[in-house]
Amino acid sequence: MIDLSIKSCAEFSAAESLLDDAVLYTTRNPVIADQRAVLARVVTPNKIQKFMSWYASGGQRELVIAGGMCRAEVLSKSGETEALRAGLFIAEQRARNAEFFANNLLKQYTGKSLY
Repeated sequence: MIDLSIKSCAEFSAAESLLDDAVLYTTRNPVIADQRAVLARVVTPNKIQKFMSWYASGGQRELVIAGGMCRAEVLSKSGETEALRAGLFIAEQRARNAEFFANNLLKQYTGKSLY
C-alpha cells in the first residue's frame, strides 16, 4: 500500500481507482462447509469504456508519472525500504491496469480473451 497523505501517492491512487470502478468483485454462493466464498466478477460496460478511453488518452502516462513522483516522495519522506515497497505496489497496479486494457482490446478486436 502507499501513503495517501503524500499528494502524488493520492493522485496515483485516484487515477488507478478508475479500474476498480469498472470491475467489482463480490461474494457469491458462499460454501459454508469449508468456509470459502466464490468471488463473482461484476463489470460495468460504460465504466469499462470510460477506463479504456482514459487509459488510451493519457491515463497510462498519468499512472507512470504519478507513480514515479509518489515513489520519489516516499523515498524522501520515509527512506529506501518504504520507497521500494511503494515502487512494488505501484508497479503491480500499473501492470494490472495494462493487462486489463490489453485484454479488453483483444476481446474487442478478436473476440478472444487473455484468460
